Parts: sequence; structure tokens; C-alpha cells
Amino acid sequence: MVKPNIIRTSENPLQTIEVDVYDEYGEKLTKQIACERPLTVMLNWKEIVTLMTLGSRPDSLVLGYLKNQGFLSDPAAIESLIIDWETHSAAVITKENTDFLDEALKKKTVTSGCGQGTMYGNVMKQLEGYQVPKRHSSSLRFTRRSKR
Repeated sequence: MVKPNIIRTSENPLQTIEVDVYDEYGEKLTKQIACERPLTVMLNWKEIVTLMTLGSRPDSLVLGYLKNQGFLSDPAAIESLIIDWETHSAAVITKENTDFLDEALKKKTVTSGCGQGTMYGNVMKQLEGYQVPKRHSSSLRFTRRSKR
């Protein structure tokens, strides 16, 4: 598999920051807390979305998001991924045709669950007709134990 050229203009940001807090007795304590940062994702210089991240693996986050949303289909077509924490942006340059982006970005679906998400275009349309494979019967047997 061909890996894209990953260009980092700066190091990944710290995943935690130091903050001063006060306990129940009014004593000042210094603690580390997680610190999410925005990362604006662009595909062939077209802005797609801003994701919140700790920043530990921005390349995987960006490429996974674009693949998951149907914006990328051929990993071999990715020429480069530029990650710039000074501007909080990541740009993916691909040879794939991205003429569909303007139309796809018009339709946005906000999802719920554990955290709010967003899907673009007709991602759900791609699932129409999909059949979940049938489970094979297991050789495991469960028996009821008698009460002691």
C-alpha cells in the first residue's frame, strides 16, 4: 500500500494542559486536564469540516473521517496530507475527482448518540440494500446451574 506524504509544519500539540483548581477546602491544586483543539479539514483545498481532537494522531483522524464520509475511496490516490497546528488545519491533496464536493456539502445530517456527529451528502443512501451477514450458529452451549 502506498502511504501518502505527510507534512507536519509543527509538532502535535500537548494533549493535556495544566490548570489551577480549588478543592472543597479552598486549597489551590494544579491538575492536568485533556485539551481538545479544532482541526479544520480540507480536501484539495476545499474546507470540509472542523473536528475537535486531542491531536495525538491527526493523520488517522483526517483520513478516516474523509473515508468514512465517502469523500475518499482510493488511498493510493492521496498525494499528501499537510497538518499545520499553527493554523489548526489539515489539507489532503488527492488525485481523485472532487468535483462532487460542493453538492455533497449542501446536505448535512446531524447525528446523536455519544457525542454529536455530522454526515454529509447521502451517506445513508449508500447503505440502502445492504444486508447484514447472517450469524453462523455457535457450538457454545449454555446450561442453567442449579441453585446451591
